Amino acid sequence: MRSYQSAINNIKLRRFFLPSLLIVTCSLLIASCGNPLMEQILEPKTVSFNSNGGSSVASQTLYKGQKINKPSNPAKSGFIFSGWYRDNNSFQRQWNFGDVPSADITLHARWADGTLTPITGISVNVTPPSTGIYPDTTATGSGNFTAGPVTWNPAGSSVMWDPVNDKFQAGTVYTATLALTADANFTFTGLTSATINGQAAVISNNTGAQVTLSYTFPQTTAKMIIGINIISHPNLSYTHGDTLDMSLTAVGLVFEDSTSVDNIEFDDFITYGITSNPAHGAVLSHTVHNNQPVEVSAGSDTAYTGNLSINIKALTITGAAHTKPYDGTTAASGVIVTLGGIVGTDDVSAGTVTAEYTNENAGADIINITGVTLTGNDAGNYTVTLPIHNLSVTGGIIKAAGAGVGVPAMAAFTATSITINTVAAPGNGQAVEYAIGTAINGTGLSAWQGGLTFTGLTAGTAYYVYARSAENSNYNNGTPSISAAIIFNTAGFTISVDQIIDLNISFEIPSGLIISRSGTGGNQKTADIIVQGAGGYSVQWLYDGDQIGTAAVLTLSVDPANPAYNIDYNIIGIHFVTVILEKDGAWYSKRIEFEVKP
Repeated sequence: MRSYQSAINNIKLRRFFLPSLLIVTCSLLIASCGNPLMEQILEPKTVSFNSNGGSSVASQTLYKGQKINKPSNPAKSGFIFSGWYRDNNSFQRQWNFGDVPSADITLHARWADGTLTPITGISVNVTPPSTGIYPDTTATGSGNFTAGPVTWNPAGSSVMWDPVNDKFQAGTVYTATLALTADANFTFTGLTSATINGQAAVISNNTGAQVTLSYTFPQTTAKMIIGINIISHPNLSYTHGDTLDMSLTAVGLVFEDSTSVDNIEFDDFITYGITSNPAHGAVLSHTVHNNQPVEVSAGSDTAYTGNLSINIKALTITGAAHTKPYDGTTAASGVIVTLGGIVGTDDVSAGTVTAEYTNENAGADIINITGVTLTGNDAGNYTVTLPIHNLSVTGGIIKAAGAGVGVPAMAAFTATSITINTVAAPGNGQAVEYAIGTAINGTGLSAWQGGLTFTGLTAGTAYYVYARSAENSNYNNGTPSISAAIIFNTAGFTISVDQIIDLNISFEIPSGLIISRSGTGGNQKTADIIVQGAGGYSVQWLYDGDQIGTAAVLTLSVDPANPAYNIDYNIIGIHFVTVILEKDGAWYSKRIEFEVKP
């Protein structure tokens, strides 16, 4: 004889095995022969999932009465999964996995940008169930979401109840359920807490884009409430952004049979379905709640507390930013300040900031703020406390751009140097500095200098002289101006005693020895020939056989203003001078060619 437990196990096995076997058998029959009768009986349906670029999701085959098995969320790099929808692209009809599809169906994945702001906490309020009152299906709450209609369902009650047309029944427990939809750029992913009427709500069906909340209220009263009166008022004095504290409030209730309950304290409000507007813990606004009472309601009756006093909130300036180039003034127009103490997402910011620097020079970063206006939809809730002390700004006064200067030009040159004309300094206190180089693009320049002469140059090379206003405490270097190409020829040279004595030693005159009657074309009107060497020698200079000098330096000049001027040199063309050197009783000579140009 089989045991009782064995019999029970066989029953359980049949309950599991027979339906499963039937489904498998039917599936095989449909697949093998497409039996119309079996299809009519089982109504097979195919559910496909379009992940819209996410990881693949396997399709499902359903039979009559079966619900879609909600799959694991697909993944997509850089995005947050926001639910399965009947409609693609518009995403207005999110699928409820408690429903049974009536035909083949494709569900489409909705994705939200990965930078969505998470909503981590929700607080909504509903009108609680109260005996003899029609249900209110609206819900209120502040945050980045929209609340859908409230559905009311009696729990554990045999009372037939129509949530649309019937009133709340006495002594009945009701559960409020509502769906919330996240605003654009927000998501419920990461939601950790939610309340309905200040009580912890059950969170379910969180798809990121939508979430469902529910809360089971205490049993309704046995009798209908027809009156309410305030016995103890709540704290009525606040500052904008404070939360309403109803904990000191007490009320009395009157029922339909004229009985009453006195001194119901706040902790028991939920038991009697008593609510307040604003709700306990609500953030108070100066512009909305100041000089307004708190409505305390039970059933269809409402009592009012004394008026609230909501003071304007003082904001502090926690930082400032301003940058301007030096202009010689302490003006600080357009200062941007950071405000501390703004409540939540209030729309308020600094408008016009009146301020000035304590120093007009570059490098100054201390300002004195004397006024700040506020702008935004919530500006009326705030004022600004100005800093007691001066404030350091990010940025400050920076050096201004250097002034432009004129173009430099050559004034004179020697065999190895160039002297330029002075470029006029700008009127802002900047000096002028100069540099020289062989490139017109400003590379390879000499060190910038205040002097006008550049030495160590090579004759016949094209040079460019740069001039700019020099950096100082209030100005940066100016943009350089550039001269035209300057090419100068040798205006004299040095010959050593050894070069004259030793016929085997040769020397060259760079670019020839040239003097110019006009002093143009990079040539001078005067040139020096210098004999250089140890003492113990004498020198004579001859021109066309005539002695023209006995010093170690011979000056050739076609400048009438120069004492060395020789009219014979005025002839355009090639000329020669001879240097005769006597050393240790021996005589030596060298013939030197020079050219006179117009």
